[in-house]
Amino acid sequence: MGWISAVIAAAGVYVLLRFSPFPFVLRALLPFTYFIAYQYAVVSRSYVLFPVLCFGVAAVYRLARPRPLLMAVLLGCWRT
Repeated sequence: MGWISAVIAAAGVYVLLRFSPFPFVLRALLPFTYFIAYQYAVVSRSYVLFPVLCFGVAAVYRLARPRPLLMAVLLGCWRT
């Protein structure tokens, strides 16, 4: 269970680093905040999907060509 949580947390950090519009310094420091590095990934393993889905929705929203099906799938997974 711990390995699955770690892989999903790493995927969330990857999506954040790859698609975020923030400056480099903020992108480099954000994965080490309390909630992303510890609270979601270690303490509340059920919340580990929140960063990957939240950052995924933000990345799909910023696309030049709308992807409504992908957005619906990400939002549907987030709701459950």
